[in-house]
Amino acid sequence: MASGFAPMVSADFSAALDLALYEGILQKPVNIKPLRQQLFEAKSSVQNKEKFARFSGWGLFGAKPVGGQPQGDKASQMYEKFIKFATYGKRMDIVFEALDDDPKRIINRIWDMGSMLRSTFEYTVEQLHWSFLNTHWSATTSGAFYNMNSTDYPWFSTVHPTANPGQTYSNRFANPTQLNRAMLEKAVELMEQQNLNPRGLKQLIDPSTLIIGTGNWANAGRLIRAMSVPESADNGPNMIRDYIRKRVNSPLFANDGRWAITGNKEEIGLASFMRLGLKSQEIATNPTLNRTRVCVFRVGYGGLYPDGAFASVAA
Repeated sequence: MASGFAPMVSADFSAALDLALYEGILQKPVNIKPLRQQLFEAKSSVQNKEKFARFSGWGLFGAKPVGGQPQGDKASQMYEKFIKFATYGKRMDIVFEALDDDPKRIINRIWDMGSMLRSTFEYTVEQLHWSFLNTHWSATTSGAFYNMNSTDYPWFSTVHPTANPGQTYSNRFANPTQLNRAMLEKAVELMEQQNLNPRGLKQLIDPSTLIIGTGNWANAGRLIRAMSVPESADNGPNMIRDYIRKRVNSPLFANDGRWAITGNKEEIGLASFMRLGLKSQEIATNPTLNRTRVCVFRVGYGGLYPDGAFASVAA
C-alpha cells in the first residue's frame, strides 16, 4: 500500500508516526458492521492451533432395580476438530521524498491511513467469516465443516451422524425452499423435531435468529415483525414472533435464496479466535531512506458441530 508520503529519519518523528497510526487504528470504524459477531462465538487463544473434541455425551437414565446396579453408559469421542490460524498482512510504504517536502502533513495522513486500515481490517475479517459460511453451507468441496470417520460433512446435511450406529438426522430441507410464512413455520417445526444430539436425543434448542441474503431483507422483516399472521387475512397473532426475534443479513452472505434459522450463538457451534489483533511494526529503513511498516493480524475460525440450526439450500 504505497501512500506517497514518508516519515522522517529521526526517532522522535518515528514515535509520532506510531502514535498517529495507532490513534487512527483505534478509532471505531463507522462503515463496517461486524455481523459475524451475531453468529460466531468470539474466543481468545494463546495456542498455535485450537483443538476441539466432540463427545457423544450421555444417554437417558434407566430405572435402577432394587438392590441392583444402575445401567452402564459410556461417553465416547466422535471426532476431533482443529482450528488453525492464518496470518494476514499489508505493507505500507512511505517514501522519503514526500517526508522531505512536507513532514508535518505526514502525521495527519498517517492518522487517516490508520483509520482506513482499521476499516479494511474489519472488512477482511468479516469477509473471511461469511465466506466460510457460504462455502460450507451444504457442500464440502471447499473443505469439511467437520469430519467423522473419514467422511466430510457441511453445516447443513440430510445425513448428520449420531453415535448410534445407522442413525442420522437432517437439519435442512431436501430441496431449495422459498422463504415465506409457511416454510418458516415449517422450519421451526422441523428444527425442533428432527435435530438430534450425538446420543439421538432431541437437541431442545429453540431458534431465535434468521439468516438471510440481502434479497430477502424486506420479506424477512415482515415475517418476524408483523403482529398478526403475515401473508394472510387472518388477524390472529404471528406465532413466528415467539421464536424468531432477529434477522442477520450481511451483504457478504450469499444472495442466492438460501436462508437458515439458528439458536443463540453460544449454542450453534461457530467459533472465532483472534490470535493476534491488528499490529503494526516498522521494518528497517532501506537504502533509499524510505520507511516501510507492516501491519498484520492472525485469526482462526470454523464450525465445531452443527447443532441448533436448520436451513434451506441455495436456489
